[in-house]
Formats: sequence, structure tokens, C-alpha cells
Amino acid sequence: MFALRLYDGSINSDIFSHWVREALLPELPKNSVIVMDNAAFHKRSDIQAIIEEHGHEIVWLPPYSPDLNPIEKMWAWIKQIRKEWRMDCIDTLCFYLLWIGLGWVLDDCTIYVFCYFICRGIAEIFFFKKR
Repeated sequence: MFALRLYDGSINSDIFSHWVREALLPELPKNSVIVMDNAAFHKRSDIQAIIEEHGHEIVWLPPYSPDLNPIEKMWAWIKQIRKEWRMDCIDTLCFYLLWIGLGWVLDDCTIYVFCYFICRGIAEIFFFKKR
């Protein structure tokens, strides 16, 4: 399953709702389990309702448990790169993530899997023009 969309700026419940409806739900197999953290934009009732109406189940991670949410390590790493390399636009950040991901051998499976999907999505968007 692959439901990548790039958004420039912070994510809010409207953007998340759009992504759920337009990108995630069409790609999910029937009766999927969606694991979400407790970010405020995940909690809007209409988002939860549409997920459940499509026959999927939401499982919530315990609050304040980043150790149970491996993607947090990846987001911290991306934010660090963005700050250190002074990247102000998403296109530049995507280019560098693609460049790093193509030649990087990683020990951490979580980071490897995330980089694979990010690089695949970036390649599809920028090289195959799927927008």
C-alpha cells in the first residue's frame, strides 16, 4: 500500500482529512487496521467516522509513547537535516532525501523501510509526474 502526498507546511485536520479521503482510503485493503498516534489532527470525529464507515479499525497508540511510534525517529532525523542544511523548500528537501536514500545502507529497518517509501514516492512524483 502506498499513499504518499507531499504538503508544504504544517499538517492540520483539514489536510489530514483530505489525505485520508483522497489517498489513504482508496489504497487500503478491506478491513485494515490503521495505527495512529494522538496528534490533534488525527482526532477529528468526521475523520474517524469515515475510516470506520469504510470498514477499517483505528488502533490508538498510548499517549506520550514515542518509543512505540518508530516514525518519530525518522521525522526527528528529517527535521534535523532540514535545519542543518537550511532547506526552505520541500523540493530541495525531497531531492536530498532521495539522494541520501539511494546510496545509504542502513542498519535500522524502520529507517530503511521509511526511506524506501519516501524515495519511491519522490521518484514517482518528480520523475513520473504523478501529481
